[in-house]
Amino acid sequence: MALLNASEAQDISELRISGRFRGEPLPAFFQYLSGTYHIRFFYEKEWVDTIKVHRDFDGTPFVQVMNSLLQDKNLTWRPFQEDAVMIFPIPSADRKRY
Repeated sequence: MALLNASEAQDISELRISGRFRGEPLPAFFQYLSGTYHIRFFYEKEWVDTIKVHRDFDGTPFVQVMNSLLQDKNLTWRPFQEDAVMIFPIPSADRKRY
């Protein structure tokens, strides 16, 4: 496992994502982000197993990437700590807001 020291750490919201993805399963995409950008992801496998990534990113802000991938999937995400993301279902009562 690669660790960043404090001088190399970057806030998740400042990350810019680049790459071409052609039907990549979302868990594999998360593995790519983990290896390339040192982000940890926490989620239940059954929530994301059927989601595929069919997008090109060219310096796209991480926040925009995550929002676009989870849009219309009844899932949302929240950063926590300095290098991690939690993915979780949107409660049914709140789905109209998303």
